[in-house]
Amino acid sequence: MAARSGGRRRADPGRGREAQDDGPTSSVSMDLRFGFERLKETGWLINMHPAVDYYFIQDDGSRFKVALPYKPYFYIATRKGCEREVSSFLSKKFQGKIAKVETVPKEDLDLPNHLVGLKRNYIKLSFHTVEDLVKVRKEIFPAVKKNREQDHASDMYTAMLSR
Repeated sequence: MAARSGGRRRADPGRGREAQDDGPTSSVSMDLRFGFERLKETGWLINMHPAVDYYFIQDDGSRFKVALPYKPYFYIATRKGCEREVSSFLSKKFQGKIAKVETVPKEDLDLPNHLVGLKRNYIKLSFHTVEDLVKVRKEIFPAVKKNREQDHASDMYTAMLSR
């Protein structure tokens, strides 16, 4: 795939190359406004990684930009003690789509006493792309919905028995 950038161009006198400006709302325009020139080149895209751009100003006034890789993710709550089984199942079923599976302790904000600070283990699924995240989430969602309904039904039944 050949990529060619377009838009209005402004010459970069320091390098003899041209920078691109696609309008006031683009990230390129933001980069130019803060002194980060983008070069206009034609080339073949061989690899791409999603990243978050961070802008810095040093004590001497010079500026630099750092792009840190970003892997989209979401958390899954499981029944207590089932985290390892669910992690293993998901990593096998969605091999190639999931970049990383890890168990993370987090506060459960759904609990009535969540301000106490009690932690619960969640499974964090990280993905290479947002597209992979959406595909896996769509496939997992029916099972999550079914489990929520079963838990809610059992909670209601327990509440009725305790009256």
